[in-house]
Amino acid sequence: MTNLVLNAEDAMPHWGKLSISTAEVTDWTRIEIQDTGIGIPDNVLDRIFEPFFT
Repeated sequence: MTNLVLNAEDAMPHWGKLSISTAEVTDWTRIEIQDTGIGIPDNVLDRIFEPFFT
């Protein structure tokens, strides 16, 4: 989770908004992290869950 927050901070070179929220969903807890950064480029989107991909 720390890396998600740090990546969100890096994606907002100027002041932006970072939101962290939680919700109980059935027997699970959902954690949402949103930022107003530039987003993930389409050409790397399918690789974001690969180990060690940056």
